[in-house]
Amino acid sequence: MQVITPLFKTYYSKGKKVRLLYSLNNFLIPIDSKVQMNTYYQSRAKSDLFADVTRQAKLLPAVPKELYPVQIRITIYRQSNHATDIGNYSVIEKYTTDALVQAGVLEEDNWQYINSVTLVDGGKDPKNPRALYEILKDNKSIDLESLATTDTEPPEPETTNQVPPEPP
Repeated sequence: MQVITPLFKTYYSKGKKVRLLYSLNNFLIPIDSKVQMNTYYQSRAKSDLFADVTRQAKLLPAVPKELYPVQIRITIYRQSNHATDIGNYSVIEKYTTDALVQAGVLEEDNWQYINSVTLVDGGKDPKNPRALYEILKDNKSIDLESLATTDTEPPEPETTNQVPPEPP
């Protein structure tokens, strides 16, 4: 099961381009930091990420109870070779996991349901920087689509009590 999220969002304020990277540096700002990100953009970026994930989650079945605990692997495809602390992308894991719990794909996000989270560098992809979020069982990809079950039983074959007409 996979969900794809952007690494950043671009907004415009007073004709000025504001690019917000989904990074801990933009969401957890130390008091003495010279970096000041408007909380409006932080809140909007989180809402936008939730909306992106929720749209994708509507197409996914819930993880069956017997598969828990699962693992999460997030592969980061960078826009450039700029040296970046990969741990800063953990904000993507947090918001994506929360959205999947809210959408009912994941039952819960505590250690009894998710026993590991791994961030992996997927290399440079300047045309499509993204985070690929995968749910794994025993560190292997699971195909939730093939595990989907329906709540409805197949219809019973039609039976009639009519007697066939007598041949002439």
